Amino acid sequence: MTELQQQTDKEPKKDRKTWLLWAIIALLLLALLYQATRPDQEVTGPKLGKPGTEYFNQEPQKQGIENSGRIGVSIPASLTVQDGKAMIRIKNTGQQAYVPYTLAEGREIYRSSRIIEPGDEVNAIIQVGNADKCVTYVETLDGGKFSVTSKLTR
Repeated sequence: MTELQQQTDKEPKKDRKTWLLWAIIALLLLALLYQATRPDQEVTGPKLGKPGTEYFNQEPQKQGIENSGRIGVSIPASLTVQDGKAMIRIKNTGQQAYVPYTLAEGREIYRSSRIIEPGDEVNAIIQVGNADKCVTYVETLDGGKFSVTSKLTR
């Protein structure tokens, strides 16, 4: 009789575990059903404005930088193209002011409307068309020049 009593004591625990397992399976199936019935949404980036639009930062700039002569620039290695346009971010990380301009397929598609001071940055919308890369040249005020190539991805 004690064996029968022990067996009946174990059955409710086994029964609870079975129901818990079925509840978890049912919840997972409901989650999968919900995921499958949701309409697909296209993932897009920000809506870009007209080509040539520039956005300069509004932060106050550092004054009195010593050791001028060091040139530094931060430009992305790849840009996402949307409807033939891309947004390029150019940041002066060095200690010299410069004027950036960008070429694609041999023609100038962007030139900054002002000098980029140390610590300053500009975000510009550029018209790239079907080009697969663009080259941004940075020209310092004393005539030094170097370039950075960015890949254009669609």
